[in-house]
Amino acid sequence: MRSRRLITALVLATLCACNDNYVSSIPDTSVYLNLNIMLDSDYFTFYNAPGSYLTFTLENSAARPVTWRLGYGGLLLVHTLAGEFHAFDMACPKEAKRTVCVTVEDAMFATCASCGERYDLSSGIGNPTRRIGTENLRPYRTRVSGNYLTVTRD
Repeated sequence: MRSRRLITALVLATLCACNDNYVSSIPDTSVYLNLNIMLDSDYFTFYNAPGSYLTFTLENSAARPVTWRLGYGGLLLVHTLAGEFHAFDMACPKEAKRTVCVTVEDAMFATCASCGERYDLSSGIGNPTRRIGTENLRPYRTRVSGNYLTVTRD
């Protein structure tokens, strides 16, 4: 019975992730990040290095442009080995608190120190692997246009 509920929850989470009406335990907050990937050396390296990641936390807010909106718990950008760009909220969906965020082990996995859930980033889905939680990391939309990589909620 428990495994049937887990499978149902995973199927529902997957279906919601493919829908524009995505429902998450992470509250809707403003998200906007616009990186000039040719101007800044860190962003250029990320753009040209599949298997890498960048994090933008709420703590270092003084060092960022005022137009940036970093979601609920901060932003995690992943450049998969397949060459795709994905963005996630750093707040753990199991904990659903702004102050409880995942940390990246490498560009393939992120872990929540509070609940112990480990999220697979390699495919760009951010799915839980230890089955402690049932919800994927909250995804955000990424777009590359010219010299810019943009992240938005919609």
